[in-house]
Amino acid sequence: MANGTMTPAANLTTAKPAGAQGFETLVVAVMLGIAGYCALFVAPTERTMGLIQRIFYFHMPFGITAFVAFFISFFASIAYLRTRAAKWDWLAV
Repeated sequence: MANGTMTPAANLTTAKPAGAQGFETLVVAVMLGIAGYCALFVAPTERTMGLIQRIFYFHMPFGITAFVAFFISFFASIAYLRTRAAKWDWLAV
């Protein structure tokens, strides 16, 4: 805050080079492909439930990730409301 005005959000962070984000996205896409292949073709078939059991290989990790993301955003939002520090707002986003 300078002279009662808010600092533009664009000045709060430094941007990554375009190549770095593209590389990270490619690595995540490859890892998701490998995980999907392993879940469908490498993991052994469960005796009682058979092939239906493989749905857990996808839904459980996505559910856990969703809960973790929600709680990180929730606590970061509370921290931002208490401190008004931009780092908590960016974490919540």
